[in-house]
This record gives sequence, structure tokens and C-alpha cells, in this order.
Amino acid sequence: MSNVEPSVSHHHHAARTSRNRLHEFDRVYFDYLVSEYQGLPPDEGDVDARRTIEAILHAPKHHRADLHPLELALLKLRPIDRLRRDAWAYRDRLRDIAGRARHDAYLASGPPDPATASEAAVRADVEHLVGELHWYYGLQPVRERFRIRFVRYIGAVLFTLSLSFIAYLAIVHREHNPSLVLVLFTGLVGATMSVLHRMEQARGDGDPIATSLAWEQAQGSLLLAPCSGAIFAAILYLIFGAGLLKGIAFPEIATAGPADGYLSFADFIRHTGPVSGVDWFKLLLWSFAAGFAERLVPDALDRIIARRTGAAEG
Repeated sequence: MSNVEPSVSHHHHAARTSRNRLHEFDRVYFDYLVSEYQGLPPDEGDVDARRTIEAILHAPKHHRADLHPLELALLKLRPIDRLRRDAWAYRDRLRDIAGRARHDAYLASGPPDPATASEAAVRADVEHLVGELHWYYGLQPVRERFRIRFVRYIGAVLFTLSLSFIAYLAIVHREHNPSLVLVLFTGLVGATMSVLHRMEQARGDGDPIATSLAWEQAQGSLLLAPCSGAIFAAILYLIFGAGLLKGIAFPEIATAGPADGYLSFADFIRHTGPVSGVDWFKLLLWSFAAGFAERLVPDALDRIIARRTGAAEG
């Protein structure tokens, strides 16, 4: 390799000291590109590309942002026969990292046939693919960090509520098991799993910037989603208790009758619950579903209101 003036290297990296440094995957990828460069015939090919690579290699520190210009410069040094063979691999990587929808949109744009297209067309296409790949490589960690923050928040909430629930049963109601408390907790878990499921589905699809912005803007609603899941589960519990939904798929809920013409709220809460073990299973499943499917309870209420209104008008 040729020597590079230290001032060039220092200037190239002076403005990037705050960027992400290479992690384990980045280091493996970086070393792979460097080994390929070292295997090329010396002093051949694009002079500017070699100068760019030498500046990056001789920098005192390497960053994730180095990967894109390093690979672009390396593309200019690869023989055209090698690029024609590499084009399909880059297209497959785009499908894996960006998702099938993005890959299908790329194919619909009419990319050149690597086997028959001109050298300029093939090089332009591969450079475009490399740019797309590094676009996703750079932005997906932003989404992942947001997901990790949310998972940590939810983990702390679930851990705290679990301990509180266990303490509640052990200290306050050792002889009674208020079903409402368990319904609230199950609905919270269902809503949490729903948010995590949506995040997992969105990890590989769509524009990562648009997705990240959407998540940031919806951060408040995402953090409150477990609470809404608990509320929806409680409402569904009231619907079952009121007998507004009946059938073999729904739990039967019973409550204590008043001993002296008056039933206190505390006794109502304490002595209301499923009448059998099977009804417990049904109640917990529906409570989880109420939190997981955010439209389940609102749609159920709409149907009940529409049915009651229709009956009243009839």
C-alpha cells in the first residue's frame, strides 16, 4: 500500500470523532473489505479510489461511517467480470436487509441484466445497491435502540407489577383471589406482547427513517399501551359479568349476593369471579386478547350498542 500524508487522514476523520465506532459485526465486515483490497494487484485501477481507501486504512480510528466509502471505492477497483457475478449477491442482501417490498420495488424499476448490460450500467447498479444496503445498515440500529429502550421499560413495569401482584395475594388476600386484579395484569401483558410483535414485524420493512420517526412520535402511546390493555381487559370483564356476552366461548362470571340487602364494593370485588376452572381459562384468554387486539373491546362495545339500539327501536 502507498503511504498517505497524516494530515489527509486527520482531516478526513476530524469531524467524525463522535460517530459510532466499529462493533463486532462492523469489524468483521471492515476486515473482509480490507483483505479484498490487499488481494488486488497493486498500483492498478482508479487512483482516486485507492487514495480514498488508503486514507481510511491509515486513519487512527475507524468508524461505522467508513464502511460505505470503503466499499464504494473498492467497487471501482473490482474487475467488471467480478461485478457481474456480484450483482445477484447484492440484490439478495437488499431483500434480506430491506424486506421483500423494497426488493420488489427495486426489481420493478428495471435494473440492468448483469450478464449483458454495459460496464457503466452494471457499476452504477451495484453502487446503487451498496448505497441502499449501507443506508439500512446505518439506520436500523436507531430503530433497534428504540426497541431496546421500550423492552427495558416494559420489563421493569412487568417486574414491578408482578412483585406487587404476588405481595397483594400473599399479604392482602391470602384467602381470596380477586379476579379483577389478574384480569388487569393479563390485559397488560397482552398489550405489551402486541407492541413487541408490531415492532418485530416492522424491523425489516419500510424506510428506516420513516419507521423511526413514527415510533418516536408514537412513543407516548406505546408507553401507555400496557395501561390501555389493562383497561380494555377490565371492560371486557365487566361485559362478561353483566351477561352481555354469553355462549360456550365466553366465561361465566358470578358474584356474591347481598346478605342484608346491600353489597359493599369491597365484597363485590372480592367475591366476583369465574364459576369454574374452565371459566378461569376462558377469562384469562379473553383478557389477554383484549390487550393484544386493541380493537377487540371497542368493536364489541359497538356491536352491543348497535344490537341494543336496534332492539329498542324495534
